Amino acid sequence: MKSHTFFFFFLLSLFFVGSGFAQKAKNRGPTLEDVQKFENWLELYARGDKPILVKGRVNRRELNAFRVRAEKIAAGNDLAAAKRLFSVLTLQLNPDLNKYRRLAAQLGIVRSIARELIQKIKDPAVDGWLLKKLAKRKKGEAAVLERIAIIDMLGIRANKKIGKLFFKRLGHLSVPDRIQALLVLPRLGDKGMIGSVLKLLKQRDPNLKIAAIAAITGLLAPYSDETLPANQAKDSYGQQMTPLVLSALEKTILRNPAWQVRAAVVDGLVRLKSSKSIPVLIKALKAESKRGKNRSERLLHQIHGALEQLTGIKMAEGRPQFWEDFWAKEGPTFHYGAKKKGQGKPSEKPGSKSDYVKYFNLDLHSKRNLFIVDFSGSMAERVRLKTRYARGAKKPKYEIVKKELEKVIRALPPDSVANVIFFGTKVSIWRANPKGRPRPVSMTESNKADLLQYIWETTPGGSTNLFGALKAGLTMADRGLYDKYYKTSFDSIYLLSDGAPSSGEIVDPSRILHEVKKINQLRRVKIHTIVFGDEGNNLNFMRRLAAESGGTFLHVQ
Repeated sequence: MKSHTFFFFFLLSLFFVGSGFAQKAKNRGPTLEDVQKFENWLELYARGDKPILVKGRVNRRELNAFRVRAEKIAAGNDLAAAKRLFSVLTLQLNPDLNKYRRLAAQLGIVRSIARELIQKIKDPAVDGWLLKKLAKRKKGEAAVLERIAIIDMLGIRANKKIGKLFFKRLGHLSVPDRIQALLVLPRLGDKGMIGSVLKLLKQRDPNLKIAAIAAITGLLAPYSDETLPANQAKDSYGQQMTPLVLSALEKTILRNPAWQVRAAVVDGLVRLKSSKSIPVLIKALKAESKRGKNRSERLLHQIHGALEQLTGIKMAEGRPQFWEDFWAKEGPTFHYGAKKKGQGKPSEKPGSKSDYVKYFNLDLHSKRNLFIVDFSGSMAERVRLKTRYARGAKKPKYEIVKKELEKVIRALPPDSVANVIFFGTKVSIWRANPKGRPRPVSMTESNKADLLQYIWETTPGGSTNLFGALKAGLTMADRGLYDKYYKTSFDSIYLLSDGAPSSGEIVDPSRILHEVKKINQLRRVKIHTIVFGDEGNNLNFMRRLAAESGGTFLHVQ
């Protein structure tokens, strides 16, 4: 009897323990109250009653309140959780909100939290649901924004198992959506897709070509990288496929009239990490130098830099023949990644000066330059900088910058184009077209005089709307990457600031980096950054902003 009683209580204890575990498992997901709190917060937020930016500062308390609610939803770790969080990515603010309340909402920060949480959800049903939504051919602004969010999310989740289904969808997408999809394809696709994507290089649309180049080289790079032992065998996939890809890229870089497309090819050739890219780049360098009026000085510098990076050899710029001679001698025995002995022709003699116009200590390698200058209130502060204008004495920052700008503008050749954007709280463009975009203005003597007058009449004031200035400079379209009416006028941006972003549509540095990187995949603009002042400013942000676009970072102290 005792044994039966003991067995009964043992089973009963197991039941309660199991029930406890079941209850705990059940409690991992959101309760009905959690869901209601999440949806109520979003409703108030869309009405403008939950500002994230208050008096120029991020409202951490409100942002944390959203994060806590969103994390409780994400705890479900299933499709239902993903659907609720995805609603944040397509959330639209009340159309009656004025621009100040819209800026205070900081929609990008809120969406980034939701995006981060969706990425962590392991349920594979999420990717299938996103693909089904992508297949629906809805029209209208909301549908466009939804498809952008879907493609972006699929790329972030990077589930290779749905790569083939995703690739099948490409042919049914509109050109703008196809461009978005191609840019995330390397994270979802496989090498078997390269042949099909190569055919897209025959399309007219330059943005489609750029996206295709990024997809092709991204998919091939793991197999073309000659530093990996698996790719060095003659019968390896990379050894067989790389020449076919390079043949198509060579035709593109030699024939395409759009400098952005040619720049995308250069970046792609470097990404492949193959010695086979070198002769293609040498041909491109020679062809670019002979383009006459259509040649891009910035692109010449980019190709030269790519050759130095792939070969490990320093060579004088502007001499394609030097590279041809080098390759004729070294090409047959050249191994990518091997340590090189010595150098090629020296870039410049010791003590010699660069022939380029300088902005502070940065060479201007282009004839299509846009200067974006921070003129917030802090630029009125007096500082002691070691420059030829301050000479150790305390002077207002903006006076030093104005004198440097004057020196640069006066030195620009007449066949170059330029413009200047000043920003504080507001963004001011010297000469804008009817759509509010900075115009490429020829640097004739009369235009220089007009620009210099504009520079000297501008005074500092307000907070630091850095993203607003970059958005104007890159002319970021609210509809995503694609803008069929847009033609890039500038290939180089010189951004100067003395502090971290403090106002505007986006103030979070990581979000600014994300948005600029995304839009610049097609623009191909090099962003050179200059931090003006002490090291307490946001050096890492400005350094990354330059590095991610292939630009140069400079700290003026």
